[in-house]
Amino acid sequence: MSRNIVTLLGAGASVDAGAPTSVGLVNSIQTLLQSDPRLRRVFDFVVAGCSMREAWTQSGQANIEDVANAVSALRYRRTSELAPFVSGWHPFLEGLLSQLPHSEQAVDHLASLLQRQFVLASEGRTDTLHMDWFNFSANVIKCTKEQTPVEPDLVDLAKKLPYLTAQALTNSIDRSKTSYLRDLAKLSASTDGSGVIATLNYDNALEYVFYDAFVSYCDGVEHWQNHDEIVSDRNELLLLKLHGSVNWQRDNEHRLTRLEPGEVARRPDIVFGGHNKMRADGPYLPLLWAWRSALLEADTLLVVGYSFSDPHINSLIEEWLVRSPRAGSERIIHVVTYARNEASDLECKLIEARDGMLPSTWAADIRVQVSLGTAKELLGKVVSDLISTP
Repeated sequence: MSRNIVTLLGAGASVDAGAPTSVGLVNSIQTLLQSDPRLRRVFDFVVAGCSMREAWTQSGQANIEDVANAVSALRYRRTSELAPFVSGWHPFLEGLLSQLPHSEQAVDHLASLLQRQFVLASEGRTDTLHMDWFNFSANVIKCTKEQTPVEPDLVDLAKKLPYLTAQALTNSIDRSKTSYLRDLAKLSASTDGSGVIATLNYDNALEYVFYDAFVSYCDGVEHWQNHDEIVSDRNELLLLKLHGSVNWQRDNEHRLTRLEPGEVARRPDIVFGGHNKMRADGPYLPLLWAWRSALLEADTLLVVGYSFSDPHINSLIEEWLVRSPRAGSERIIHVVTYARNEASDLECKLIEARDGMLPSTWAADIRVQVSLGTAKELLGKVVSDLISTP
């Protein structure tokens, strides 16, 4: 009897196909912004700030998630909980604010004040001696001070970052180098259950592979749009893009359009930046629930290129690890990674469990395997071993 295997892919799974790392994406976006000096200047400022903070970490370099988080935080800094405790911001940010044009509301207000006085004067009804010039002048000064409360450069950058990220990823993926991912289709075809692959990646590397290998798959979007539960049958693989895709564009709260793989939506529907990636809008909760349901039924979890940095994903994995063991069974979690994330408590626990120190809260039937190397180097052998494991 074959094993019931569920797969989870992180950014490292696409690196061998040309996808940049989260740090590499920063450089790619800087290249794309060369044609827009205004936004490139703001982007470089944020990257520099993030790099100063990252200098204290193991990587020492800013990654695109940190940059996106920083852009969002700076955009809304005046409404932040910390705003009352900040006496001043960096001069660069204040410079952005000083360049703001007056808001349309302020211009309309001033025009109305002046127009009213001109009308009264033209009708001979202006009493210059008894007019309240103090309040009139105060209103004029108020209008000249009214400005848009956000910096347009930061707003524009925040809006364009998802597209720039999607464009950088799509430009980098080499379709001819994605063949190593075909082993995932073999793995799913051999599983004792519906083949389920969840990916946190936005790119279309898997779609390229499945199309070229004539693999039928379902991404769950149609189920979500029809308000049905996202499920898979044994005749097709279920590909769950938990954080969206470069070729998804949301039409409204209940529908999205999928472009052809390799095309980039102008407003890609991706879970990008933000410290909490578990979103309640769109298809994301149904997709996550579908993966959780599949995982709880599985006896094998293959994790490829994931840094164990997303708390909501880690929580679901730990839920599986502590689940009561089944009589006479053994559950396997196999991690393929080319670099350990020392900052992840879960990954550290997995490494310790591989060495025989299983946490007391985990089920006794858990066996941890860790392979150090790239997906291209190891995926074929790992898949073959899992398929042959009773």
